[in-house]
Amino acid sequence: MDWNAINSNNIITSGLDSKCTLWDVNSQQPELQILAHDSEVFDVKFVTDSTNLFCSCGADGTVRMFDLRSLNESVILYQDKPQIFSKIGIDSNGSFLKSELGSFVSPLLRISTSSLDANFVSILALDSPDVLIIDIRSPNNTYAKLSGHQDAVSGCEWSPVADHSLTTCSVDGSVFVWDIRSQNETKTSVAQSNSFSKIHSENTISNNKTASSSNSNTIVPNFEMADTSNSVYPDKIGFSNSLEKDLATLKTKPINFPPSLTYSPKFPINAISWNKISPKWIGIAFGNTIQTLRI
Repeated sequence: MDWNAINSNNIITSGLDSKCTLWDVNSQQPELQILAHDSEVFDVKFVTDSTNLFCSCGADGTVRMFDLRSLNESVILYQDKPQIFSKIGIDSNGSFLKSELGSFVSPLLRISTSSLDANFVSILALDSPDVLIIDIRSPNNTYAKLSGHQDAVSGCEWSPVADHSLTTCSVDGSVFVWDIRSQNETKTSVAQSNSFSKIHSENTISNNKTASSSNSNTIVPNFEMADTSNSVYPDKIGFSNSLEKDLATLKTKPINFPPSLTYSPKFPINAISWNKISPKWIGIAFGNTIQTLRI
């Protein structure tokens, strides 16, 4: 489900019936319903600064973009490659039958649209430790691949103040903040801003109680700067104003970025949220605990 940021009267929802529905909040009635995918639709998001464009993802392994002004067609922004495997059957006598080749497409569970740059969308696949970034100007090309978590990614949110930054969490108990820019730009940013070196303060809410810093049971987290000295970066990343340069970059293989900040409460993390009013704060939830992390 997603509210429209411009027209607060509209909500769009996705369902297991392969459809996306646009709702009118005032009338509490659906305005229209779209057969969006070939199977279940797991997530839907409006494109930033648009009342008509939205993206959806589903069990068919695709991310699609629709325009409410023209619903006769859609654009497939990303399609997961089928995984080929061998199928071996067993008959009633317990004997192996002739093996056959089968295919499996990984369902796409979540998408997140950048709140500052309408061109970028992040994708979370079922049980995948990676996050994919796509550019809607270049369908079926992966802009970047964020690898670092050791288990399935459970949440992803873009920064409300920096179009190059996003945060992710995983059931492996880690929180990463990513900076998807070139090496030179990243080093300059880190050198200029001490706020991206560690968490300054933290509040923990557990069992509906707020833990103070003097409480011995309080978890005091720290974001740690990731070592990127051995990482390989391209000379230029497609965040320039030139569409031609952007598309030239996108036609190459996905760029791999290391996280710029890391933190781990050592528990599987279920959800993450970046505060849009006070963007120095990130909230995470694990077990019966909520932590607020200050960057």
